[in-house]
Formats: sequence, C-alpha cells, structure tokens
Amino acid sequence: MIKHLKIKDYTIIDALETDFEQGLNVVTGETGAGKSIMIDAVDIALGAKASKELIKNNCPKAIIELEIDLPEILSQQISQNFEIDIDDNQLIISREISATSSRIRVNGVLLSLNELLEIRKLLLDIHSQHQTYTYLQPKTHINLLDSFGNNEHQRKIAEYKNLFKDYQTSIQKLKTIKETSQNNQQQADFLKFQIDEINSAEITDVNEFDDLTARAKVLENAQGLKEVSYKAFEAIYGEDENIADDLDRIKGFLDKESSCDENLKNIAKNLDEIISNLKETARDLRNYSDNLDCDEESLNQLQLRLEVLSKIKRKYGGTLEEVLNNLNKFENEYNLIGNSEEIIAKLEQEIEVQEKALNILASEISDERNILANNLSKTVTEKIKDLEMPYAEFKVHIDKTELSTNGVDNVEFMIITNPTENFKPLVKVASGGEVSRVMLAIKTVFATSDNIGTVIFDEIDTGVSGKTSQAIANQLSELAKTHQILCITHQPIIASVADTHFHVSKIQNIDKLDVQVEKADMQKREEIIAKMLSGEVQEGSLQLAREMLNKY
Repeated sequence: MIKHLKIKDYTIIDALETDFEQGLNVVTGETGAGKSIMIDAVDIALGAKASKELIKNNCPKAIIELEIDLPEILSQQISQNFEIDIDDNQLIISREISATSSRIRVNGVLLSLNELLEIRKLLLDIHSQHQTYTYLQPKTHINLLDSFGNNEHQRKIAEYKNLFKDYQTSIQKLKTIKETSQNNQQQADFLKFQIDEINSAEITDVNEFDDLTARAKVLENAQGLKEVSYKAFEAIYGEDENIADDLDRIKGFLDKESSCDENLKNIAKNLDEIISNLKETARDLRNYSDNLDCDEESLNQLQLRLEVLSKIKRKYGGTLEEVLNNLNKFENEYNLIGNSEEIIAKLEQEIEVQEKALNILASEISDERNILANNLSKTVTEKIKDLEMPYAEFKVHIDKTELSTNGVDNVEFMIITNPTENFKPLVKVASGGEVSRVMLAIKTVFATSDNIGTVIFDEIDTGVSGKTSQAIANQLSELAKTHQILCITHQPIIASVADTHFHVSKIQNIDKLDVQVEKADMQKREEIIAKMLSGEVQEGSLQLAREMLNKY
C-alpha cells in the first residue's frame, strides 16, 4: 500500500506531504482545489508521462516521492527481478522532472521508465475519467477470467503454459535444423575439413606446446649449457685443484683442533655435510653435462612439431585446450547435419505428440472458461446494476483461436449500458462515470484473486444520485477490506464511510498559490460533510453529517 506521498515544486504545489492508511482513504475538496493533482502526482511517480510544464514556475525541477509498504512475497519478487535492495519491505520511488530530463530512482537505484512500469503493474490500479485502465485492455481479460477459477483450473493453466513452452522450443528447433539443412552439404564439407585438419595434428596432451617450447629452448642452448655445467663440475670436484679438496683439508684442520673446543666440533660436522652435498651436486652437474643432447636433428623435429601446433592454435583457439573444445563442437555440428533427416523426423513426431496433448488440455481449459465466463458475467452484471445502471449487462465473450500461449481462446469483456444498443467492447464505453462504476464492480468481484494492493478512483461518483452514491459507498467499503483505496469524491455518503478522510484546499496569498492537504479529525469531517450536504455549515446539515458518520 502507499504509505507516504511527498510532492515538491509540482504544478501549483510548493511542498506537500501526507500519509495514507490501509482501507478506504477518501479525498474531498472544492472543485479546482487540487484533488486530482495529488492523484496525477502518484500516477507520474509510477511512470505516467511527465513534461517540463509540470514544474512549478521559476523552479528548476519537480520531485515526487512515494513510500510503499510491500507484502513479503512482492518484496522478494521486485528485489530479484530488478536487483534492488529492499529493507523491511519498504519501497521508495522517486521521480525527478527537470526541463531536460526525468530521472527515476527506486530505493536509490536508477531505473528506466519501462522497468518502473513493470513494477507499477504489481502495485497499483488508477481509475480516472481520463485514463485507459488495466481492466479495459482486452489483452488482460483472459488472465482475469482465469484468475476467477479454482486451484485445479490454475494448475491446468500452469501445466498448459509449460507444455506450450516446450512445444514452441521444439518448433523453433525444427525450423533451425530445416534451415541449416538447406546448405548442409557445403557446411558439412567445411566442418569435415576443420575436423581432419585438427585430427591430423594428433593432439593428445593439452600441455604439449608448452612442454615442447621449454625443450626447444634447452636444445637451442645445449652446447653452452653443456660447457658451463661441466666447468662447474670440474671446479667443484675435478682431477686438478678443486673446491671439494680444499674443503676436505679445512675439515681436517678443524677435526684436529676440535678436541680443544666442543663448539668447533659442531662446526666441523656442519662442514662435513656441506662437503657431502657439494660432491653430490658435482655428480649431478657431470650427469647433466654427459646426458645433454646436442643433436641438431632432434631440434629440427621438435621445431617442426611446434610449427604444426602453432598453426592449429592460430586457426582454432589460443590454447590446445580450446582447439580440442572446438574439435568437439565441430564434430557435434557435423553429426547433427549428418543425422538431420533422422532428427527432423523425430522432432516432427515429438511435435505431433505435444500438439495432441495441448489440444486436449486446451479443450478442457476452454470448457472451464465458458463456465467461468457465465458465472463472472452474472456476478459482475449484478454488481453493476447495484450502481444505478439498471439496463447494464456485462458479458465475457470467448472466441476460438489457434493454439497459443493462452490455449485456444480469445477473451474480451463486453457490455451493454443502454437497452437500445448491442454488446460492445468494454474499452469503448463512452461515459467516464459509467467506466468508473464498471471498474468498481469488476474490481470488487476480483478483489480476492488479484494481487494489486492499491486502487485509486478519481471522481467515481460523477453525475450519480444519492441511491447510487450509497451503492458505490457500499462497494467501496467492501473492496477496502482487501485493498487500500484512494477515492476522490463529491458525495457526502461516500465521504462518510471513509476509514481516513483527507481534505484538499487551495491557499491563495497576494503573490502565492499553494495546495494544502489536511487529514480530517471527526469534528472536521462533520463540517466537511455538512458543507457537502447543503453548501454551507448549518446546524441541520451538521446534525445529518453526525448521523451519517455514526451510521457508517
């Protein structure tokens, strides 16, 4: 529900803030006081068209901010779908309008207008005489009708949609394979060439190129490595004077004198280990030098192999691992083309089975929809007639179509408002007052099945009598049990049933015009309703206002 509305420098409003409540929030005020400005501001905050003309004169920008309490499930859905952090199920939507741009933030995150409109669908319905309503749009009617069904009907709808999704996937796959097969021979020849070229390289180890590169570097420098390693061996442990012999003599001196000092004996022991390791190192150097291959032919063969691998890498991947991955991909594509006729036949058979199952399920759903349509038509018609539209009749019209994501039905809401007319689409209802009443009736019927938290009615009572006002008041009260309702009204009966009453007035100073919104207490409500009844506050109208407020 909408918890808080904040407006700054918007049309004639300097600054306005108000808190809305759960249940029925009624907004009253003189004609032209600015009641609809508030509703329009909510509409714009949630994605309606905004222009620089909405900015208050001599101000750089207009700002509208909504704070909305979300149910837990909706909070999680919005958070996941739009990557928005939501704390304590609070959503703050801010729209800033300047002369050159319009910025939208939701919990501080910049969103596009389309993203905001997607969020709006989950939060709010606005019904005014100047808007196209959600419920008027034929594309929404089939989902509304289905929402009127029981859990078993919902299960069948979900099953059908999943099956239809698989069916579409199969059709697209078949289309792709058939399109590919038109040029499959040329593609197959090219794939075969690629496969043969990679296979000719006989790659069995993804590390081969790196290993061979390292070996080639050694072979290219073999003579120098052989010489330096042998010279190192000679210096350490050769036949002439060497480091090992010198250290042996030093150790002998230490051993001779170590009897005089235990510390010297430990040093001699450490030196003995050093000499042993040094001799082992010398032997390793001699073996390395003796075993180093300086064969030019081996180097040539190795370099030829590196050239083969380098060429393959350049053509089919930056590494041998990528080359082998591409080989696997090429082989799969080649096999797919080679088996295309078999795959096409199998897919066509699979599609035939899916289509048969879809038709059976769609037929069952369609039968159920016709029953739901009759029940819904009667229920909504009764609600509309209660709203002083005695000749009105509501009908859910169903046409048969080809298989689609919604089955084999095309659903549209139709209505008669005058006995001399024929049924026409709900979207073509001409009278704004009639539309609002029809919307109220439909919304009341669907109150338990839709997920919209807030519904706004702008002057739903235009041109109606006291009897109709009473009926509208009753249905608004009923709807307010499950939804937050914001309702602009001129009817005292409707104002008297409000859970929360807001009064809007203009404040005109010498050089300034502003709008004030007051949450009316009981005494103020009595005065407002009394004035609505008689045009001014009198004892008689005050008494009647008290009676109405006490009654409701």
